[in-house]
Amino acid sequence: MRWQVSKLGEFYDRDEDTIVYFDRASGDTHLLSTFAGSLLQELGERTMTVEELASILPKEAAAVDTDQFEQAVKAVLEDLSVLDIIERC
Repeated sequence: MRWQVSKLGEFYDRDEDTIVYFDRASGDTHLLSTFAGSLLQELGERTMTVEELASILPKEAAAVDTDQFEQAVKAVLEDLSVLDIIERC
């Protein structure tokens, strides 16, 4: 299963382990972790699978054990999907 960004948005990095994401289409503003922001930035360039994302993102960014990293990626993707920022394709 591949994921893609469903709406264009703008990022503002607050340099505080959080990123502000503004959804241009809905006008919604979301406060995201830097890890979620990294996922979004990678997905903004192309569609990707969980495995592809897990292979290119720094494991320290998720603050989880390496064995649980792919699960952390999946969880964040699901959260972003609920916010209607990304979608399965």
